[in-house]
Amino acid sequence: MRCDVQAAFLGRPSADALIKVASHMSRYVDPRAPTKLSDSNLDVLKTHPDIVRARQLRDGLSKDIRAEFGTIEKSKGTKIHELYQKAEASPGCPFEPN
Repeated sequence: MRCDVQAAFLGRPSADALIKVASHMSRYVDPRAPTKLSDSNLDVLKTHPDIVRARQLRDGLSKDIRAEFGTIEKSKGTKIHELYQKAEASPGCPFEPN
Protein backbone atom coordinates (compact mmCIF):
# COMPACT_ATOMS: atom_id res chain seq x y z
CA MET A 1 0.00 0.00 0.00
CA ARG A 2 1.30 3.43 -1.00
CA CYS A 3 1.15 6.32 1.48
CA ASP A 4 1.31 10.02 0.63
CA VAL A 5 3.44 11.15 3.57
CA GLN A 6 3.55 14.82 2.53
CA ALA A 7 -0.23 15.04 2.27
CA ALA A 8 -0.62 13.29 5.64
CA PHE A 9 1.88 15.66 7.27
CA LEU A 10 0.13 18.73 5.83
CA GLY A 11 -3.28 17.39 6.82
CA ARG A 12 -4.50 17.32 3.23
CA PRO A 13 -6.17 14.51 1.30
CA SER A 14 -3.85 12.53 -0.95
CA ALA A 15 -3.90 12.97 -4.72
CA ASP A 16 -5.35 9.45 -5.04
CA ALA A 17 -8.23 10.35 -2.71
CA LEU A 18 -8.97 13.54 -4.68
CA ILE A 19 -8.97 11.65 -7.99
CA LYS A 20 -11.29 9.00 -6.54
CA VAL A 21 -13.72 11.63 -5.24
CA ALA A 22 -13.67 13.57 -8.52
CA SER A 23 -14.25 10.46 -10.61
CA HIS A 24 -17.32 9.53 -8.55
CA MET A 25 -18.67 13.06 -8.22
CA SER A 26 -21.40 12.65 -10.83
CA ARG A 27 -23.05 10.02 -8.62
CA TYR A 28 -23.84 12.64 -6.03
CA VAL A 29 -25.10 15.41 -8.30
CA ASP A 30 -28.80 16.12 -8.07
CA PRO A 31 -30.05 16.21 -11.70
CA ARG A 32 -33.01 18.33 -10.56
CA ALA A 33 -30.81 21.05 -9.10
CA PRO A 34 -31.03 24.36 -10.99
CA THR A 35 -28.11 25.18 -13.25
CA LYS A 36 -28.88 28.87 -13.76
CA LEU A 37 -30.91 31.63 -12.18
CA SER A 38 -34.54 32.09 -13.06
CA ASP A 39 -35.64 35.38 -14.62
CA SER A 40 -37.33 36.45 -11.38
CA ASN A 41 -34.16 35.74 -9.34
CA LEU A 42 -32.10 37.61 -11.91
CA ASP A 43 -34.44 40.62 -11.68
CA VAL A 44 -34.11 40.64 -7.87
CA LEU A 45 -30.31 40.61 -8.19
CA LYS A 46 -30.27 43.40 -10.75
CA THR A 47 -32.11 45.69 -8.35
CA HIS A 48 -30.06 44.81 -5.26
CA PRO A 49 -28.51 48.04 -3.88
CA ASP A 50 -24.94 46.67 -3.80
CA ILE A 51 -25.16 45.52 -7.39
CA VAL A 52 -26.72 48.79 -8.53
CA ARG A 53 -23.85 50.70 -6.86
CA ALA A 54 -21.23 48.43 -8.45
CA ARG A 55 -22.81 48.94 -11.89
CA GLN A 56 -22.95 52.71 -11.39
CA LEU A 57 -19.30 52.77 -10.33
CA ARG A 58 -18.29 50.67 -13.34
CA ASP A 59 -20.33 52.78 -15.75
CA GLY A 60 -18.97 56.04 -14.28
CA LEU A 61 -15.38 54.82 -14.59
CA SER A 62 -16.08 53.68 -18.15
CA LYS A 63 -17.43 57.11 -19.03
CA ASP A 64 -14.41 58.86 -17.48
CA ILE A 65 -11.98 56.54 -19.28
CA ARG A 66 -13.67 57.04 -22.64
CA ALA A 67 -13.64 60.82 -22.14
CA GLU A 68 -9.94 60.89 -21.33
CA PHE A 69 -8.51 58.07 -23.46
CA GLY A 70 -11.12 57.42 -26.15
CA THR A 71 -11.32 53.69 -25.46
CA ILE A 72 -10.93 51.45 -22.45
CA GLU A 73 -8.19 49.56 -24.28
CA LYS A 74 -6.02 52.70 -24.49
CA SER A 75 -6.25 53.24 -20.73
CA LYS A 76 -4.51 49.97 -19.87
CA GLY A 77 -1.75 50.40 -17.31
CA THR A 78 -3.35 53.41 -15.63
CA LYS A 79 -4.82 53.63 -12.14
CA ILE A 80 -8.30 54.40 -13.50
CA HIS A 81 -8.18 51.28 -15.70
CA GLU A 82 -7.21 49.22 -12.65
CA LEU A 83 -10.20 50.65 -10.76
CA TYR A 84 -12.44 49.92 -13.74
CA GLN A 85 -11.27 46.30 -13.87
CA LYS A 86 -11.96 45.89 -10.14
CA ALA A 87 -15.45 47.31 -10.62
CA GLU A 88 -15.98 45.07 -13.66
CA ALA A 89 -15.00 42.01 -11.64
CA SER A 90 -17.23 42.87 -8.70
CA PRO A 91 -20.30 40.72 -8.03
CA GLY A 92 -23.22 41.57 -10.23
CA CYS A 93 -21.35 42.43 -13.38
CA PRO A 94 -21.02 38.95 -14.93
CA PHE A 95 -24.67 38.91 -16.05
CA GLU A 96 -24.49 42.44 -17.45
CA PRO A 97 -23.90 42.82 -21.18
CA ASN A 98 -21.05 45.18 -22.07
